[in-house]
Amino acid sequence: MDQALIEEIRQANNIVDVVGSYIPLKRSGSSFKAQCPFHDDSHPSMMISDKKQIFKCFVCGKGGNAITFVQEYEHISFIEAVKKLAERAGITVAEEKKKTKVIKTKNQLMLQVYDDAKRYFVNNLNKFGEEVIVYLEKRGITRDAIKNYDIGYALDSFNGLKNHLLNKHYGADILKASGLFGSNNNGHYDLFRERLIFPIHSSSGKVVAFGGRKLNEEQMGGKYINSPTTDIYTKGKELYGFFLTKFDIGKMDYAIICEGYMDFLRLYSTGYTNSVASLGTALTDDQLKILKQFTKKLYMAYDGDDAGMKAALRGSLIALGFGYKVNIIELPEGEDPDSYLLKFGKESFDGLIDKALPFIDFYSSSPKIKLDKKTRIDELLQVLNTISDEIAKDLLVKEISESFKVKESSIRVGLKKNRPRFRTDVKKSREPFSVSKYTEEKFVLILAIHSKLYEHILEELDETYFYVEKYKRLFKFIEKNYERVIEISTPSAILNLTEDEDIRNELSELIYEDSPSTDIDKFITEMKHRKLLEELIIVSDQLLQSPDNQELYKKKKEIRTQIRLLGAQVIGKTLH
Repeated sequence: MDQALIEEIRQANNIVDVVGSYIPLKRSGSSFKAQCPFHDDSHPSMMISDKKQIFKCFVCGKGGNAITFVQEYEHISFIEAVKKLAERAGITVAEEKKKTKVIKTKNQLMLQVYDDAKRYFVNNLNKFGEEVIVYLEKRGITRDAIKNYDIGYALDSFNGLKNHLLNKHYGADILKASGLFGSNNNGHYDLFRERLIFPIHSSSGKVVAFGGRKLNEEQMGGKYINSPTTDIYTKGKELYGFFLTKFDIGKMDYAIICEGYMDFLRLYSTGYTNSVASLGTALTDDQLKILKQFTKKLYMAYDGDDAGMKAALRGSLIALGFGYKVNIIELPEGEDPDSYLLKFGKESFDGLIDKALPFIDFYSSSPKIKLDKKTRIDELLQVLNTISDEIAKDLLVKEISESFKVKESSIRVGLKKNRPRFRTDVKKSREPFSVSKYTEEKFVLILAIHSKLYEHILEELDETYFYVEKYKRLFKFIEKNYERVIEISTPSAILNLTEDEDIRNELSELIYEDSPSTDIDKFITEMKHRKLLEELIIVSDQLLQSPDNQELYKKKKEIRTQIRLLGAQVIGKTLH
């Protein structure tokens, strides 16, 4: 979409009116404040600036303009948010006509292959799979669920899917790369044969892989076969059912996590529309990052056997490190969500949810965990050392202390002992300046954004002058997007140029702040002076190791000269 049109739409939607249509606002001086909807906010911590057309939460860090607020609040794409605001302002967004032939990338072709394969499997189920549909219905999977989730059927054929896709003029290379076919001396053959087919969707709803379940025990092969890793699919990066349930997860503010396809379908069909499956693995970092956009509360409903318990515990420990509140739904030995709901029904499962223990309470007391008390505490301490939020860490220390009946002081001593050890032979980089001295980096960026001095800072500085990682990242963003940034009419419009949430939040913080009255060149000079001093310290250290190195003496002299010249420039500017 044309950037000028995006900016027109943004300007037509005052951020105060937009945010106020979702959550209550209160005036606070020249701005407004509200309880932040993006974290558990008990006090108003989100500020909305009418003047700067920016919102910023000073607790969770979320920030943006009117477009990004709608995007984040409704969990929709940037373009969907733009169109929604265009409709609100009465601006027509015309669909762009395609004037040239579209050349598809390999990934686009792969997604198209999987979409056509899905349609083929669904068509097979409707035409030839009445017995399969009856089998599913006997297991309580309704026709609506079958349709909603695009469940299909692979015929008992070595070439059915292959011939179907060849007839659609796909090349041999893309079919080979798709992972849908095996190979032998006779060529390629269908990987999925005589199986119930479960499409695996990305979070945006695109089919990226398949799982195939055999329909009778006599059939050769494992109970399930799954698509291999391809350019569009990596196991552990997708959640089964998530594209269908993510909005309900956001509304209900918790997710039920199960292991497999049938467990998910049983939960979904029974009314648990806030469920997802981790596809036979413990939860991964990537899956937790996806879920965190919608909730920070999880209920683990893994199988009641030892393997299920181990997977639930592994996933829970990882989730704890990501700041989730985790509860364990304890299923009887030999049961999974699918079998339990079939036998005992929804009301009984609701009871299990009500009785679900917070993870740390469960971890401290369950006889199913075959680890001694100290080992369990050590596992938790390792997780705690990955958490940067000191308040969250402190609360967990108290929780562990109460659940395991161990003194808080002992837990804190254990925390220190369990800190990751680093190699002692690696010399740590020198930090001669305190964090408070880095404010010039922030002020340089604020002045560049508010006064459109992008060209000036790019001429005077490069990324090596930035010590704070987030300010270095923002400088690189400006450098990379310079041609687009200089066309921006107002600071808040710069947020339209990125889908990176971290950059957007950090930019929002700078835009929200007022510009300092000091000239930008003063801050640039301070940054140059600081870097030269750092270089001088490094060279001096090197000379201690190599006192006869004439090149180092020469370099040290040059740095001292540069420092003197820089000082002279500052004096010259002061005199003028």
